[in-house]
Amino acid sequence: WSSDVCSSDLYPAFVMGVGVVIVFFFMTFMLPKFLSIFSSMKAVSLPMSTQMLIGISNFFSSVRNQVVLGFLVVAGVILFSRFKATAEGRRKIDGWAMQAPVVGRVVRLNLFGQFARTLGTLLQNGVPVLTALKITEQVVPNVVLKDAVAATREAVTDGKTLAQPLARAGVFPQLMIDLIKIGEETGDVPG
Repeated sequence: WSSDVCSSDLYPAFVMGVGVVIVFFFMTFMLPKFLSIFSSMKAVSLPMSTQMLIGISNFFSSVRNQVVLGFLVVAGVILFSRFKATAEGRRKIDGWAMQAPVVGRVVRLNLFGQFARTLGTLLQNGVPVLTALKITEQVVPNVVLKDAVAATREAVTDGKTLAQPLARAGVFPQLMIDLIKIGEETGDVPG
């Protein structure tokens, strides 16, 4: 599963890197060409958003500013990597990823799907619940979800059903908890 963790961390970083390169290319090479068109039109006043875009382009076009920005990006990447390497940093980043305004929903759905697929497949193949939870805990890449699965495993050890501790964790969606509860009542949790 280590390759899954690497690819799940690498892909968003790659996409963001490509996005930054595209924005940088547009601001330093493409936008100045459009500016020459604006200046030849002798437009009296451009909209505020266009003026802001021109100012940002001028900022990016300066070689001195490019060096400073490059240094800041490298320093930011190093600081972020060091913060993520700590246990508390990883927990905060994983928590933020699940609560992020735009991508948080996608991250949560991906994590819950991975949790459900892994646990369901293990239970369907006859693996005991505690062992299946332990394996699922090791497979899930998000520390917040990992902690919730660990707490669930501890509670199930104490004799509780699976749905109760999942609900208590406060991480899983109510629909997933209800489906697990129905599965427990009918005796078909993996289904």
